[in-house]
Amino acid sequence: MIRNFFSLVFALCLMWLSGWAYGDEPNSDRVSEIAVASEIVIIANASVPVNAISLNELRSIFTMKKRIWDASGHPSQSVKVFVLPNDHAVHKEFCKQQLNIFPAQLEKVWYRMVYTGTGQAPVRVNTVTDMLHRIASTPGAIGYVERPQSDNNNNPEIHRDEKNTKILQIR
Repeated sequence: MIRNFFSLVFALCLMWLSGWAYGDEPNSDRVSEIAVASEIVIIANASVPVNAISLNELRSIFTMKKRIWDASGHPSQSVKVFVLPNDHAVHKEFCKQQLNIFPAQLEKVWYRMVYTGTGQAPVRVNTVTDMLHRIASTPGAIGYVERPQSDNNNNPEIHRDEKNTKILQIR
């Protein structure tokens, strides 16, 4: 019995080291994925009445619990959440860096809300370009992208063509 226990622990350690624990294929190149990891920034439509949000607010928004933007002196506005597919590198990095959760776990939260009738899932877009366009054209929208290489932290613009977006700071 003890031998079976240690065999199971050994097998789980091997799975974790090979990447199976992350939902990756056993021979995937995890080193290159880590090497290309960059900073993910939270972007919002210019109509969003806040410029900074807390990490707890960010988690509430992306778990679809927070549905209204709160800001004194501004009329209430619905939160519209946009996300990339689970297998997209930027989405994986966003979930790990910002939300401290795996993409599959986040998706389970959304499915539970949809199937119990207590909420709805976010809008999925296929590319970062689609994300930028949808956020720029949707009042109350929020999403995430990689910080452009040319961005020097002082430039609030994400993309020259998307003037209707802004970066939200995490407090």
